Amino acid sequence: MTKYINVARQRELDHIWHLNMLQVFIHQVVSMAPIASLVAMFSLYVGVRGEPLTAAVAFTTLSLVDMMRSNMGRFG
Repeated sequence: MTKYINVARQRELDHIWHLNMLQVFIHQVVSMAPIASLVAMFSLYVGVRGEPLTAAVAFTTLSLVDMMRSNMGRFG
């Protein structure tokens, strides 16, 4: 009976480990999304418009994106 319980417990621990790894992966992707979107916005700004990225544009964009993220966070 002990062997049966140990096998079942090991399977349970394996499933828990896989679920935890999936949760870590999802958390990392969600954490990287704002950074990736900012890089994409700045790249498109420079690439499409052909203008240099100035400090005024960069900091204004960062401020607006941060305000949008905090407001959207209140809804969630």
